[in-house]
Parts: sequence; C-alpha cells; structure tokens
Amino acid sequence: MVLWAIWSLPAIHYSRQIVLVLAIPVLALLALRGWAMCVRKDLPPWRNGLGLASILITLFNLLMLLIFFLLAVLRLRPDIPGDTLLGAVSFLVLLSISFGFALRGTPRVQVILADLLMAALLYINVSF
Repeated sequence: MVLWAIWSLPAIHYSRQIVLVLAIPVLALLALRGWAMCVRKDLPPWRNGLGLASILITLFNLLMLLIFFLLAVLRLRPDIPGDTLLGAVSFLVLLSISFGFALRGTPRVQVILADLLMAALLYINVSF
C-alpha cells in the first residue's frame, strides 16, 4: 500500500511518461535498423511490407499523441474528441502489434515491445 502511494506521486508519474515517450521511438528505430540490415533480405515482400508498416504505425502513433499533448499544453482545442483519439490510437496499437508478428528475430520483439509501451502510455494517461 505504501509502495503504491509512493509510485503514484505526480513526479514519478511524469518521469514514467518521459521514460515511455523516449523508449518508444528508440525501440522503433532499432527495429527499423535491424529490419533494414538483416531481416529484410530474408523475408518475402508481403512480410517486409507488413513489418515496415508496423514500425511506421508505431512512430505515427507516438507523433499523433505528442501533437495532441502539445495542443493541450498550448491550450488549443483540437476538433477531435478525446475518446475518438483514444479509440484510434488503441486500434492502431493493436494493428501494429498484429503486423509486427510478420517480422522475424529481434526487430519483431522491439516493435511489439514499443507497441506494448505505447499501450502502457495510454493506460497511464487515462487512469491518472
């Protein structure tokens, strides 16, 4: 109980968000590098397409969340309701995870982990 109270402090909450926001693009870019250097030549074209789409969807999701965060910080109101954004990002996370299984080896683990961290980032922001 005491550990949960310490873990849910606002300073720790923001540091968790910063770590997640930094880890997601690092993992996605490592997956892109691993795919381009090793895995790409071993996979058929359809699996290459799905794997690349998974990595790009992950990066797009993070960019979309950061844009809406900056709009909220600047007190500009986007025309998209929050539940619509949450639904779209959640759908794209699931789509990216399913496309990520088309990859092989370390890039598969990296892109799926990046998407799971994106889901954790969504959960942290919604539950707090």
